Amino acid sequence: MKTNATIISTLLIAAVATLAGCKKTEVNPAATVVLPPVAATPAASAPAPAAPVAAPAVATSAFDINSVPVTTAAPPPFPYLDWPAQLAEKSRRSDDSDFDRVYMVAGTDLRPVEGRVSVRTYSLSGAKLSQLAAERNYDNALKAIGAVAVSKMQPNEKAFTELHPEVKDTYESKKIFKILDWGKYTTYLLRTPQSNIWIAVCFSEMNVAVVAVEEKAMEQAVKPLTAALMQTELDKAGHIALYLNFDTDKALIRDADKGTLDQVNELLAKNAALKLMIEGHTDTSGDATRNKALSEQRAKSVLDALVGRGIDKVRLSSAGLGGSKPIADNGSEDGRAKNRRVELVKQG
Repeated sequence: MKTNATIISTLLIAAVATLAGCKKTEVNPAATVVLPPVAATPAASAPAPAAPVAAPAVATSAFDINSVPVTTAAPPPFPYLDWPAQLAEKSRRSDDSDFDRVYMVAGTDLRPVEGRVSVRTYSLSGAKLSQLAAERNYDNALKAIGAVAVSKMQPNEKAFTELHPEVKDTYESKKIFKILDWGKYTTYLLRTPQSNIWIAVCFSEMNVAVVAVEEKAMEQAVKPLTAALMQTELDKAGHIALYLNFDTDKALIRDADKGTLDQVNELLAKNAALKLMIEGHTDTSGDATRNKALSEQRAKSVLDALVGRGIDKVRLSSAGLGGSKPIADNGSEDGRAKNRRVELVKQG
């Protein structure tokens, strides 16, 4: 079995290679983005990154982020720390997201942090580490890259939950901290001129959770569905899905969706030869006969709304297909939401 010193050196390899400046840092196979090198700028003159937006339910933070100096050294690539050397690949559990929110303990505050997120979990036995060895490995590795421990309370201790009642529910609080189970929890903060990097580690008797967040703004992925985008999709695929917010078991079009129908109207007005079949689709929850009838009613509501805007009825037809043509797994809520749609299908 390797010694703790060997394990520590393995965990430190990414950090030491970067800080030494004389060897090229190897990118961890799980990492896809490398933070750019940082110019050597005095900490006092480095611009402070914008503070994250707090959720309304969370008290205003008293933690002073400027109490942690800005580093002038480039950190290792995201997610900053490697797996333990003796942990088999099959025992590594990771969940990464380009944008998400994680709650961190900063001082005695509960702080929401948004950005690129990596969550890594594994068992201590799989890594052949004791809890104490794991704690010291991560503390050494994080301090080596310039991170500073900033948490002063445990998120499940009574004093903290009294300050922040929103985390009293054990199940919900584990979700917002993105940890498997409670144990010794520490938040570290690494500040660069480009961003704030938060890394929380939680050690229970059996498991380790390492949560890294690189603060950044969300990149807008959902764009308004315009007539031009509809035309492009119809030309490319021959059909396009509209996600209209019908009330449960209802077919009445809400005011919030009338803008989408205005764009469909514009599409048809600009293309006099275009004819559309309007298909209603549901998920597979509930009675299939009722679902088919409901999908027919919703498709007919869209047709009537377009005719009411001046589109010739001969250019439109409608049908309800219920849950017979899913485009996603009906076993999950996300999948069911994707299946509940109205499709415009190009005719001719």
